[in-house]
Amino acid sequence: MDGAWVDRLERRIGFLAAPDLPRFLTGMTVMVGVLALLKPEFLGALMMDPDAVKHGQVWRLFTFLSIPPVLPQDLFSTLWLALWAWFLYGCLQTLEQVWGEFKLTVFLFLAAMSTAAAALWTDVPTGNGMPILACFLALTRVDPERIVLIYFIPVKMRWMANLAWLWLGLQLLTGHASQRALALSVAATYLLFFWEGHLGELKTAWRQRGGPR
Repeated sequence: MDGAWVDRLERRIGFLAAPDLPRFLTGMTVMVGVLALLKPEFLGALMMDPDAVKHGQVWRLFTFLSIPPVLPQDLFSTLWLALWAWFLYGCLQTLEQVWGEFKLTVFLFLAAMSTAAAALWTDVPTGNGMPILACFLALTRVDPERIVLIYFIPVKMRWMANLAWLWLGLQLLTGHASQRALALSVAATYLLFFWEGHLGELKTAWRQRGGPR
């Protein structure tokens, strides 16, 4: 079962679940985008900057999750920010509906911490791309047959997951140290939740092919 250890953990500390994370994180992302338009240097106080964290600015371990990939500087970028917010909310809301508040809280916490660890290890600042990619891969796992439209072309989530994993593999093989560390942070977060399910599927497939039990 995917994330069974988190279910066991929830029975002990389930009260630590953060309520309504999809709405909160999406709202923070939009607000940060607007504030950065008015005061661009505002983003500098939120980025996952290893040197700043080492000097006591520990809030950056979490605030970098709210930095949007596109800032609303014109109509086109404003549209992209709106689409990003829509995607982010839909992704997190689906995970919350499938998992519940506690499991989503743990997943986002692990994604943030693993990304922060990669940044601290390589001493390279980073944004929220990798934690959100981890959430996307989780979504493709829990709902692989969902169809999304890309330029009006229907594409299944599992196909997009294959492309994402291919990209991560290329980062591991050809990227520099920080890219490899960030790719490993995504893989580690994903596998912490889904290794049991994947292992069970591999065992089932092996038995069906006549392998030893």
